[in-house]
Amino acid sequence: MQEKQNKLEKKGMSSTGKMVAWIVGGICLFLLIVTGIIIWVVMTFFSGFFTDTEDELNKYMEKKYGEEITLVYAGNRNEANLGDTEHKVALKNNPDFDFWIDVNGFFRTNVEGDDYEKGKKTYEKYQTIEDDMMDISEFGFTRIQEGRYSTYLDYTEEGFYRLNVQDDHLLSRYGLKEEELKDMMEAIKWIRSKGVDIGQLMVFGRPDEAKEGYQIELLVKDVQLISSIADLKKEISEEHPSTLSKEIEERMTPKVKTLNEERIIPNVADQDTHEAHWISCNAIDKDGKCSNMLLMLYYESDGFYPGHPYVVQDLTKVFEWIKPELGDDGNVTIQVIEKEVQNEPLLNLIELDKHDDKEMVGVVWENDQKEFQELKRQQGEGSD
Repeated sequence: MQEKQNKLEKKGMSSTGKMVAWIVGGICLFLLIVTGIIIWVVMTFFSGFFTDTEDELNKYMEKKYGEEITLVYAGNRNEANLGDTEHKVALKNNPDFDFWIDVNGFFRTNVEGDDYEKGKKTYEKYQTIEDDMMDISEFGFTRIQEGRYSTYLDYTEEGFYRLNVQDDHLLSRYGLKEEELKDMMEAIKWIRSKGVDIGQLMVFGRPDEAKEGYQIELLVKDVQLISSIADLKKEISEEHPSTLSKEIEERMTPKVKTLNEERIIPNVADQDTHEAHWISCNAIDKDGKCSNMLLMLYYESDGFYPGHPYVVQDLTKVFEWIKPELGDDGNVTIQVIEKEVQNEPLLNLIELDKHDDKEMVGVVWENDQKEFQELKRQQGEGSD
């Protein structure tokens, strides 16, 4: 009887040991699986740092279309768009056949879709004018070097095409020369003669040697609206309002010179371009006139505060001169910097609408003086 009981106890202990072993084994297996998953996730996560975008896009293209591509223009990825962007690619054996590929994912290139069919259709359209493309060199244009616009013909979201060219001259948005406008008009006439649905013209200016890597682009959004240089100016200024600034400045400069030059002169802005200026048109209205302007002046006088006796008189004249340059609902901000003998230059901003009365300059200036004096008083109290 005792022997039988001992056998039962040994059997029970053996069953318990097996159960414990199964539990321990299960836990270990679970931990191994979890560890493997974590390692896989980490490796997948960080592998995005080392993947080559062009290689990833090539895998996609070879699988879907059996084509090999080169990356022409890499879209920007950042936290704001969570890695969603688009890349411009071209067939490796045909750089004029280009299109965009949409991707998402901050660390990996996950392809969402492509415009291959649009690119194919555009290339077929381009072939109808390819033999005549050398004609544009007569107007001073060549092939664009900038990646985003690297082909002569692009498709647009509006459903028509855009011709992209590079101007051999050094262009500026701050005033277009008459010769450059004439060349663009000739290009537009050439576009219309080809019978292709080209709705836009993109002109890139060559880099400024004085500003490394500096380029500008001028977009004509609807070439079908252009029948004269005046139309062309208006169309360009709608996209690039600053092109009006030069003309306005040329009309204003002789008038400003009639003021006492020891008191007020233009204040040339330190712009990151090859031309400096003191009048900036920032928007235009439906009639092609400036609707938002910044005018910068430099006042050469000591004792600007509490107020120079001529400052309101001078600024009132300037405001009257600038009114005809503004659209019906236009406004101007007059920035006045005054030379100080010991302190930093003092800055004043006077915001005026076209239909404000002459007295408005004085009212705004007087209010500005009060604010300045109050600020100086507070600063004086604080120093005590």
